[in-house]
Amino acid sequence: MKNLSALLLLALSFASCSMTEAPRVRAEAMGLTSYSFRGAIMSERPVVQGSMTTEFMVNERDRLDVTAWGNMSLTASTGDALFASTDILDVEENRWVVDYHHPINEKGFENFHAGIIQYSREGLATRELFAATNWDWKKFTAEVATYWDFDEGDGVYANGSLKGYFDVDSRTAGYWKASLGVATSNMADFLYGDNDAGLSDLTLEAGASRPLNKNTTMHTVAAFSTVLADDDALDAAGIDSTHAWIGMGVKWSF
Repeated sequence: MKNLSALLLLALSFASCSMTEAPRVRAEAMGLTSYSFRGAIMSERPVVQGSMTTEFMVNERDRLDVTAWGNMSLTASTGDALFASTDILDVEENRWVVDYHHPINEKGFENFHAGIIQYSREGLATRELFAATNWDWKKFTAEVATYWDFDEGDGVYANGSLKGYFDVDSRTAGYWKASLGVATSNMADFLYGDNDAGLSDLTLEAGASRPLNKNTTMHTVAAFSTVLADDDALDAAGIDSTHAWIGMGVKWSF
């Protein structure tokens, strides 16, 4: 955590000295019936998740985002394997993300960005380096992201997704998204207790958003995920292979 704090201070100092305009802030609060991460159920209880991102325009092209994210229980513990000792309104997990956006003049890399994530929860603190890009493909948005856990997990997780859009009504925009994950053997073992590399998880989701005013947007989501790891490994780790949830939240931007 000390290393990340130093990195945050360095990144913020660099951005504040170089930025071309005042920072912008985005925030989000969302309630979910349960919480899943890379296909695996983290909490079967209702949770609320909140985040705040500060955007620094470093120059006319580059942007630095610094995000704080947290997951909080909305009910008393009922014996979840991962967060068994937490209680109502306990912060079960938090993350810090430093994300540098640098467009590259190559097809498919116009939205390239990379950075570092610090994960912290009871009994675990780990870090990942990541790089991602997305591009418009026909009437869809395709995205590819790669995460290297160089700490506790000591492995690589990659995710590819395809997102489509539709209109619910004149003010409400809808979307659907399908994403597929791949993990190296070390990462699969870290996430699912499976020593085999390969496809790790599949997630299908659909949602809609509706602006309330120029700064506030309400959104909903429904999702289903399944872990593609070995069933025996999942049973031994006490991980359910399938999971579905719904959520509703509000986003602000200033």
